[in-house]
Amino acid sequence: MYTRAELLATATITWITYVLAGEPSGVLTTSSREDNSWLILVRSLLRESEADEAVPRESAFDEPTWENRKYCGQLVDHNLGQSSPKFCQTYYFTEEFVDTAYQSPPPAIFMEVSNLKHADTDDVDAGMIHCAAALGAIPVYSEMRFFGTSLPVRHNFTADNLKRLVTHEQFIKDMHRLAAHLRNRILGRWKAPPKFVIFGNSLTGRVATWARLTYPRVFVGAVASSAAVESIVENKDFNDRVAAAFANEIIGGSPECLQAVTRAHEIFGNHLHTAAGRKQLVEIFGLSEGDLDDPRDQWMRVRNPATRGHDKLHWFLKCTQFPTFDTCSTGSQCPWVRMDDSLKYFFSICEDAFDITHEEIVRGSAETNQRYGGKSVNNTDNILSINGDVDPWLGLSVTQSQPGSPAIVIPGAGHALWALMSKIDDSDFKKYYDEILEVVSGWLDLRKPARLRRGSQL
Repeated sequence: MYTRAELLATATITWITYVLAGEPSGVLTTSSREDNSWLILVRSLLRESEADEAVPRESAFDEPTWENRKYCGQLVDHNLGQSSPKFCQTYYFTEEFVDTAYQSPPPAIFMEVSNLKHADTDDVDAGMIHCAAALGAIPVYSEMRFFGTSLPVRHNFTADNLKRLVTHEQFIKDMHRLAAHLRNRILGRWKAPPKFVIFGNSLTGRVATWARLTYPRVFVGAVASSAAVESIVENKDFNDRVAAAFANEIIGGSPECLQAVTRAHEIFGNHLHTAAGRKQLVEIFGLSEGDLDDPRDQWMRVRNPATRGHDKLHWFLKCTQFPTFDTCSTGSQCPWVRMDDSLKYFFSICEDAFDITHEEIVRGSAETNQRYGGKSVNNTDNILSINGDVDPWLGLSVTQSQPGSPAIVIPGAGHALWALMSKIDDSDFKKYYDEILEVVSGWLDLRKPARLRRGSQL
């Protein structure tokens, strides 16, 4: 569930750079002292969020010991087939849930890929571990290409290279090829092929959904948490939902809370447009000199072929693979700084950072929806979609059950909160973990939990 601090922290930094690039829709006439009181509110909420993130998340669940491996047969460019150069993809696995007394059928393999970052087993999907422990499966957590040590190219991160190598198709084919590698290792021990289920949340939930659509004979099912699957270039709904969450008393918000955050951001935006105002923001928020300089400098740094990392690839995917921009325009309910044409700012990012035009963005959105079917997912079965009802991405996700593909909406939950390992023994989510288990058991034709055993090697 979202706290008001978490909601604020998700967007404030983006809108700092955004407001610097344009003109605010209105100017307040409040006094300097009143302005400062609203800005101090923003600061206190951000600090509350930082303090909350710093608190260790304790769990009574006995987490498994993971083994680290590298698969060095991964293709740099799957479109070239076997003529492609290869790279080493890092992955982790554990067989601590497998009961080796049973020789047939072999254990199922549950797969997940890291979410725009290096692979860290603390980030493994809690639902996947819950199911693996109950069903005696082998969870495998792989590292997404271009993160950590899993680098298809090491130095030349140009827009042209990214257009070829950072695509949903490449992510999906990485999972498919790694599954084939794991299948061969299982065959050498159990003499029968394993069944694969793919898990993911947020971006990797989309990858899981589309992997099931693309390779239904390999992945018997997909569990996708908070997966936005329909691209809408101007996503006005996102920040309207954020505003509704601030006002939602069930999750700790109120209309007064929404009003306060909205007012504070109006003042914040006005300060960004004068040198004196920016100086005051630096003092109030404890920023470093240069933090509020022209944001175009940031995007010019992204253009540098030597630059890689989360921000560059996050924005590249938004500009090319899944064009969906969370606008904050005049007349909306958006609680941040509202602009007359906020979409223009996002188009400028894509142009400045990657030489991707407005027309290419619109075309990319249409092609993605046509290829994968948007929220219909081309009527693919065996996809379990799970969403929280206060998730701002809810409007782009599958929330209605379809034939063979159930959907779960969790009241009061935000973006993929139940997927966190720190929530695995949370009573609020136990019934939903059990629902996931029931669905996955059906895909595997396993209605009775396997006996657990720790030990052995893949």
